[in-house]
Amino acid sequence: MAAKGNEIEELYRAYRDKLFYYINGKVSSPDDAEDILSEVFIKVTRFYDSYDDSKSSVQTWLYSIARNAVVDFYRRSKEFGELSEEIPLDSNIEEEYLEEEMLDELASALESMDTELRDIIILRYYNNKSLTEISEMMDISYGRIKLLHQKALAELKKKL
Repeated sequence: MAAKGNEIEELYRAYRDKLFYYINGKVSSPDDAEDILSEVFIKVTRFYDSYDDSKSSVQTWLYSIARNAVVDFYRRSKEFGELSEEIPLDSNIEEEYLEEEMLDELASALESMDTELRDIIILRYYNNKSLTEISEMMDISYGRIKLLHQKALAELKKKL
């Protein structure tokens, strides 16, 4: 039990300010943001044992709880129908974290691939090279590059 408490305390220290900033951007009062943040960490404590890191990063999990707590706040206060123009509706933070998580997964998948297949994916999609250019650069026939490209995409899809 003490280990769980320490882990939650570490999460609180690491994410308190970030989550407060996120929540405060969604509500009109810093006091409300503090209250919602408290609710978030109550839920984190309650559901910590059910967190599954294979489904999402802890950061994504925390922001999902925070987002749901903000929605609950507006449901309880009936303010969701009459949002102030001063309230920023910026959901980019959440999207950025999800995108970052997806990029991390992609990087891990690429690292685990055969060098030749990884190079083809990087040249094609990061360096915007055509398959013809890649075949010339790698000194491999165009037909072989097409097959390797298909194989690389299938392997990458499987890993993701």
